[in-house]
Amino acid sequence: MSDPTAPIMDALETVCPTVLDSRVSDAPQEPWLLVDADPGTLSTTLGSRPLATIPVRIMTVNNNPAGCRLLATKARDILDGLRIDGYRLTHRDTGPVLEDRNDPSNYRWSCTQTFTLTARRTP
Repeated sequence: MSDPTAPIMDALETVCPTVLDSRVSDAPQEPWLLVDADPGTLSTTLGSRPLATIPVRIMTVNNNPAGCRLLATKARDILDGLRIDGYRLTHRDTGPVLEDRNDPSNYRWSCTQTFTLTARRTP
């Protein structure tokens, strides 16, 4: 798998109309989601056979903590268990809702979730 970002972004557009990848330069003045996926790493989990895993982080941004939590929950519900090219996206953890007090916009509340995109295990 080369880049899982596009199918993840497509799935998230059902939750929030503004979904950006990690190359964003200016944050929009509306609720938005940021998708960041590492290109891929290998870990050995099935004997000597390598199992590809790709860490994926989703950041939800909103103008209040409750809206941020709600958007994070909707994103998790859409993505957890999603299949992409034979890989499965699994939710690992959700961080706290944080406020960036130095952000001049009203959209300064964020929450980061961690997922793992893992190849199917076949003996």
